[in-house]
Formats: sequence, structure tokens, C-alpha cells
Amino acid sequence: MRQLSILPCALSTALSLLAVDAVAMEAPHGPPLEGPWYPGVSLQGVVGDYSGSSLRERFHGEGIFFSSDYYERYGFTLGYNHAEVTFVAPTQDISQDAFFASLRANLTPDHWGGRLGLRVDGHLINNDDSTRNSDDVKVAAPVVSFSPFDQTWSLEVAGAYSDYYSDLSARQFSPAVGMAFNDKSDWVSLRPTLIDVVNPVAGQTMDDTVALDIKWSHWFDPDNFLRLNSLKANGMVGEKILNVDLDGASVYNLADTQKGSASMGLEWRVGTHANILLLGGYEAYENKTISDKYDSRSLYLSYSYNW
Repeated sequence: MRQLSILPCALSTALSLLAVDAVAMEAPHGPPLEGPWYPGVSLQGVVGDYSGSSLRERFHGEGIFFSSDYYERYGFTLGYNHAEVTFVAPTQDISQDAFFASLRANLTPDHWGGRLGLRVDGHLINNDDSTRNSDDVKVAAPVVSFSPFDQTWSLEVAGAYSDYYSDLSARQFSPAVGMAFNDKSDWVSLRPTLIDVVNPVAGQTMDDTVALDIKWSHWFDPDNFLRLNSLKANGMVGEKILNVDLDGASVYNLADTQKGSASMGLEWRVGTHANILLLGGYEAYENKTISDKYDSRSLYLSYSYNW
């Protein structure tokens, strides 16, 4: 079944400074299983560099995620990412471990004519940042969504609370709306994000930011010449700081302001159970403390298998 909701997708198109994207995997798209559980696993990696930064040079990361759903009604995802950032000054290099857990339930209340989704995500992030400004991060993110049974549109109300070692915390509100068109071959979603920084001093004097994410996916006919499954294009306008990516399950835990992003990816179906996703991305940033404007370019690859 083609997944059209704006619940966790296979990829967040933005790559954070320290955290690579976590896959919150969908229910399997292959033939029905005999048992009640629908497990899946994803392996992923990202490489990239920084242009115009006086502090950072390049980054890379690897991750593994396991997900399972019980008759598509209840499910969970567990994930681990390791990332490394290389600085101009080698003594500032950062190595980071990020852990992710998510619980979800899909309910079908009488007379609603659709599916009510309840989800809560949690993040634990530790690194060897000598300043500890990006270390010891704890995040809780609840999500409530609704979509009709025909999956022609979806509404979502979501938020997040982030707590940092350096007496820094942030509150985030990120609703979303999505709609299918072109006989459900295309899906467009909009997600505005408002972030309130509790300690503006630690957050580079930014006490709140506003941004809008726009995402488009197109699914190809199964017998297309290149055997493509889908094409994805994404963009962000506005500003974000200390953002929690609710689609990709990653955390932007450096207090640099994200000024915009764009990415495009291709997904191939491998047999009836596996997918390969290749995506290239661009992001613009500003370190307001030292007036350092720079950007990052990245290449992301993932392999997912659903039993």
C-alpha cells in the first residue's frame, strides 16, 4: 500500500550539524505476513562538507534502525546514530552518539471515518563537545495526527521539548497538513515550525524562530523504465534553531541558526521487501555569535528491508 500520510517518513531531508537522519520506518509494503508483527530494519549513512565556515570542515555519520508494527495498529522504532564532525582546529573535533525510541498507536474511533494516530518520540544525545553546549541532550516529542481511510489528506499537531546540559532548553510547535493529488501519485505537505528558546544567551541571543517546510513526493508506475519507486523534493524557508525534526527523528543540537535548505532524492524498490534511497541536500547556516555564515552539502544513502 502506498504510504501517503505525514506520519514519520523514511527520510528527513534536512541533515543536522551533528545528527544524521533517523529513519522512522513505515509499515511494510510487501505481501501480508502470516504473523501479527511487521518488522523492518534500515541501514543508513551520510557524508558532507561545510563551505564558508571558519570553524567546521566536514562530517559523516552512520545509523541503524529497527521498527515493527502489530497489525498496523501499534508499533515502535528503536535507532542509533554515530556522527563525527571535523573542525578546522583538530582539538575541537566532535564525536557523537544519538539514541532514538518511538511508540505509536493507530486508532479508528467510531463515526470518524479515518485513523487517529498517537505517537511519542524520545532522543538521548551524548558527545565530547569540550564546551558541552551541545551535549547531554534529552528530547520528548508528542504527535497527534488524523487521516481519512482513503488517505487523501492528513492533519497533524506536534511539539517537542529539548533540554541541554548548558542550562539551555527549547519548546517547539510544529503542526502539519498534507494532501494527495494526481490520483494519489503525488503528495504535498506543509509544516510550519515555531521554536521558543528558553535561554536566549546560550542560544546566540535568538529567543524564537519561525520557518516553513514544504515537501513533495511522487510515486512512479511499477513498470517504469528506471525501476524508480518515488521522487522526493523538499525545501525550508525562514529560520530554525535547536530544531527537532519530527519527520526524520533527528535533532539539530548546535545553536547555529538554520537559514534555509533544499534537497532532492530518488528511491528504488528492490524486490518486494527492500528500498534504496539516495538523496542530496544543501543547508544554509549562521553562527550569530561570531557572524559566521556558511552552508553544508551532503549525500545520504539508506537501505531498508521490511519482512
